[in-house]
Amino acid sequence: MPLRRGRWAAPLLACALAVAAPACGDEQGSGVTQAQCREDWESQRQTMGENGNPAVPPSALATRYDAMAAEATRLAGSADEADCPQHLETFEQQLDAFYQLAFESNQVDMVERLALAEQDLEHAIATRDYDPLPSELAAAFAVLRRSAPRAHDDLAPALAKVATIELTNAAVTRANADLAAAAASSAAYQRCLRALVVIGSYELHEE
Repeated sequence: MPLRRGRWAAPLLACALAVAAPACGDEQGSGVTQAQCREDWESQRQTMGENGNPAVPPSALATRYDAMAAEATRLAGSADEADCPQHLETFEQQLDAFYQLAFESNQVDMVERLALAEQDLEHAIATRDYDPLPSELAAAFAVLRRSAPRAHDDLAPALAKVATIELTNAAVTRANADLAAAAASSAAYQRCLRALVVIGSYELHEE
């Protein structure tokens, strides 16, 4: 449909061309109303609530996630136009980085890995004829139970350090490398890792 010329033609053309300028009719330049901004933050709050805290409690990393969730809750009720879209986009990027960091931290936390393995073992005992346990499996659990606390202590300084890093992809990559280096230098961690390979071969979580 051809553009009808008249007194609105120039302002409409200016809006179409001013890509880098504030959005037309919006003094803040975001193009997002206060109501829409709060709705977007509320959606973020709900998503975080549904997903839950991915970090192992109690830990500095879990506390950091709780602080981020509290910030989303606060802005869901008090955000204005200045909090969207850039603030929300930055928050979402930081949250993605946090999830990466939490996943890697959980992977090297042998106390957490032991707790999950114990849950799987309970499930397997309830659904399989495991009386007694296969000797290889029992031996692997004995090693894991004995070595997990020491492995956790060995990696505790590295885990505490990563909980305070800047939440960027580059910083998370460096932190994960530090965790891997700490894990490689821990004899207890390596014993746990070998035990988990054996335990994993039994697929205890399966029916």
